[in-house]
Amino acid sequence: MIVLSIVVGLIMYALIFFLPLPHLTVDEGKNIPLLMSLPIIWAMGIIYFTSRSVFSLYIVNQAPVLQEINLPEAQGQIVSWNQFLESLGRGIAPLLAGILLVLTGMNYQLVVIIMALCIIPGIVLWILALRWFENDSKIIKEILNDRAKILKERKSNFS
Repeated sequence: MIVLSIVVGLIMYALIFFLPLPHLTVDEGKNIPLLMSLPIIWAMGIIYFTSRSVFSLYIVNQAPVLQEINLPEAQGQIVSWNQFLESLGRGIAPLLAGILLVLTGMNYQLVVIIMALCIIPGIVLWILALRWFENDSKIIKEILNDRAKILKERKSNFS
């Protein structure tokens, strides 16, 4: 679900930049009822809403996945590093997009394609991580079960 949400969300978001927008005057652009009467504006809103909705599946599911394959004492640090890297990416992405826009002469479509290509390594890494997820999860559960047995033994010895 995580990989699917990244791929679909990215495709939908990039698709927005390839919609044929109408050429409007400044006054027409300020006319909200006119804008709301244009089907392409509705299509853009639906695509953006769909992109964000699908991508939210990634946001919601990534932390539990990371927690399931890490021991309790490391979970906080792993989730913190993950959130730090996400925040860093959210800060670097607009900077990189701005630089690319200047370098490409404001070619939004090319910049969106380049930015989408930057996300492909993350998709590949999630796919690779899924290969080992089940085994890592099983190992963590075994370690936690062994710890639980030790705690039960200690509790029964003190009773």
